[in-house]
Amino acid sequence: PRVLSSSSTLCRNSSTSDSVRAFGCSLEHEESTRIERKIVDNKNLYIEKTPFKYNKRVNHTMKISTSQFRNGLKIIINDQPCSILEHEFHKPGKGQAVMRVKFRNLITGKVIDKTYKSGESVEEADVMTVEMSYLYSDGEQWHFMNSSTYEQIAINADVVGDAKKWIIGQENCEVVIWNDEPISVEAPPFVELNIARSDPGIKGDTVSGATKPAELETGVTIQVPLFVEEGEKIKVDTRSGEYSGRV
Repeated sequence: PRVLSSSSTLCRNSSTSDSVRAFGCSLEHEESTRIERKIVDNKNLYIEKTPFKYNKRVNHTMKISTSQFRNGLKIIINDQPCSILEHEFHKPGKGQAVMRVKFRNLITGKVIDKTYKSGESVEEADVMTVEMSYLYSDGEQWHFMNSSTYEQIAINADVVGDAKKWIIGQENCEVVIWNDEPISVEAPPFVELNIARSDPGIKGDTVSGATKPAELETGVTIQVPLFVEEGEKIKVDTRSGEYSGRV
C-alpha cells in the first residue's frame, strides 16, 4: 500500500513522465513500456537501414537432403544459387550410393554436373520468382514493372541475358530475385515477332522442310520455312530459338 501511495504521489508531480501517468502511475509498467519502446525503436532503425525491395522476405535458409532433390529445386552451390535440371540416384555394385545432379547456375547461366553422396545435405537457396512486364530499354538498363504492385525496377543488360533476344515491350517475364537483387530474367515461352529481313519466300513450298535465315525485329536471326516472307509476324519458341508458326 505504501508503494502504491508513493506512486500516486509521483503521479501528481508535474515532472512525472507521461508513461507513468498514462498507465495508472505504475513504475513497473513504466519500465516495461520503456523497454518495449526501445525494441520498437531498434526495429524502426533496422527497417530504415534495410528498406524492403521486390517484396522482400526474411531469409530462413535450411538444409535439405539429397533424398529431397527434385527438378526445379533451388540450392546453393559454391555460394551461388543454382536450379536442379536433372537428378538421378545411382547405386553401384560396391560402394556408397550417390545422387548425380545437373544444375544451372542462376547467375552465370552455366550448366554443370555434380555428384553427391546419398544422404548428403545442401543449403536450399531462398530465391523467389516475380512476374514482371518489360517496359523499355534506355540502352544501358532494361526497365520492368511488377505485375502485382506496379513497382518499376531497372535491370542491367548482363542480368537480362538472352531474354533480350525475344522481348520488345509488354511481355510478361519471370525475374528471379536473390538477396533482394534481380539475378536473371526469363522471357515468355513463346513470343510473336515481325520478320525484319529475309530472302523472298517460295510460294507453295510448305512441306519440303527446307529453311532459310530470317532476322527478327529484335536483331536475332533464326531459321524459318522458305514460304515465310519478310514483314510477316511469326511465333517463336524462346526456349529453343525455333520457328513455331505464323501468327
